[in-house]
Amino acid sequence: MNYTSRLDEPFSHDSAVRIRSKVIPAVEYTIRRASFGRRLSMLRDLREMSGRAEFAAAGQAVGDRIEAAVLEKEIACYQLRWGVAEISGLLIDGAPATIESLMEYGPEALVQEVLQLIRAQLDLTEEERKN
Repeated sequence: MNYTSRLDEPFSHDSAVRIRSKVIPAVEYTIRRASFGRRLSMLRDLREMSGRAEFAAAGQAVGDRIEAAVLEKEIACYQLRWGVAEISGLLIDGAPATIESLMEYGPEALVQEVLQLIRAQLDLTEEERKN
């Protein structure tokens, strides 16, 4: 008996996924998928920063709370740089958007949408985000 096996077909893996924005439908962005190595690299890079953010958040002083908020935003910026490969369909001040211009001058709702998808794609638990 001869059986045709699907195992003979190669598996195709795309390292990024293109997404149309729900917030601004004219915008599309490409999110890099997490891989073992990229996730490890990100966690190493964020380890110190997230520890400082947790320490500052535990403080009672206004300065501590401000420091914690700044660190949380820096972590978000790192995740956006880490996760976004491309943005199209968006002009900011007449120029094609980049991840830097999106974070600095772009629509906050779009930034939050992209960040939420990156974090969901990473599937980080709240505990992992703190560590």
